[in-house]
Amino acid sequence: MRYNKLQQVQVALRSSLLHTCVSIELSSATAYQQLHDVLQKTVQQIKMEEQLIFPLIFDYEPSVWDVFTRQHHKLMNQVRHLQSLLHELSILGADADGEIFSDIQQAFEYFMSVSFQHMDEEEEVLNEILWRYYNDDELMRLGKEQESMVSFLQQYNAPKTLQPATAA
Repeated sequence: MRYNKLQQVQVALRSSLLHTCVSIELSSATAYQQLHDVLQKTVQQIKMEEQLIFPLIFDYEPSVWDVFTRQHHKLMNQVRHLQSLLHELSILGADADGEIFSDIQQAFEYFMSVSFQHMDEEEEVLNEILWRYYNDDELMRLGKEQESMVSFLQQYNAPKTLQPATAA
């Protein structure tokens, strides 16, 4: 079995998508916060892939890079659409009717379907390219470097809390 970095990083997103789908279907109280969170995870996943995996593909298969970059743009458009629906829901508050809930559910179901299809394609196509040009040791080394970079970036980009000045 070959080293599969894409599968490793996509497992959490797949799980979150399914969990959110169930919550929305059940109209649970936390469903819309979960939807917001899964959209943020999707954005993070896309950024990570574009920064850390796509450059490995571009060097050898720029046309494949182009296809997946375009798919990411489409996914981001869907993320923005769902975010706008959530914003509309927050503005309506108690005045929200069944139509907005239906719109959110339909948009999320479509988004989830497209996301799963996209992740499946990524695993199939991108792994084939990665495995053709890199051996498992190189991929594991690159994976560790990527994890270190992601960890550093998360720390660097973490919200900073201001500490009150203390009297001397």
